[in-house]
Amino acid sequence: MAGHYSGLIAHLTASVPPRYVPDMSGLITTTSQLSAVVGVATFGTTYLSLAPHPGPHPAMHAFTLITAVFALTALLAAALAYRATHRASTSGDGATGDVTERPAAASRRQMVTSPRVPERSTP
Repeated sequence: MAGHYSGLIAHLTASVPPRYVPDMSGLITTTSQLSAVVGVATFGTTYLSLAPHPGPHPAMHAFTLITAVFALTALLAAALAYRATHRASTSGDGATGDVTERPAAASRRQMVTSPRVPERSTP
């Protein structure tokens, strides 16, 4: 998962001017951490409210519902990530064509992924 996630961050940071890339990276990381905290709190509270009594049946019912909501949330997140990284090209009649990548993002991705060699001054 880390490989796909870092690719998404690279794509998002490639869409901003280079001087704002560190800020954008920090914003994405902070938002991810806060989202994780809110998600754990929300799903944990919902699970505990759905299984108020001890026993296997209330726990199984709560687990089933929470797992279904997790699956829907993951599907929504995947759809939004796909939408953020791809754009449908349109022809003149309004029909969507092949999915293409934005040219600016492709050139910036090359800048992000290519190693930088520091320039050395001669004494």
